[in-house]
Amino acid sequence: MAHFCKKLQADCRRGWMLALTAMLIVFAPAAFAQSAPTVTGTVTDQSGQPVIGATIIEQGTTNGATTGVDGSYSLKLRGGGILLT
Repeated sequence: MAHFCKKLQADCRRGWMLALTAMLIVFAPAAFAQSAPTVTGTVTDQSGQPVIGATIIEQGTTNGATTGVDGSYSLKLRGGGILLT
């Protein structure tokens, strides 16, 4: 009977270790993933009027956005760079 209990404990321990390892493999990438920040704004001229069709580009990338009819834009950053207008 003692041998059976030791085997059962070892199997249980192995099962928990397997479950913890599986959880680590599944959830670890999500823990290290960083969401890319989104920059939003409005481009206006010197008189405060919206600038339609202005291009905003993330420096060092080809990632960019164009302003709409109200001068607003939304740009999801990819390279962590600096924005240029």
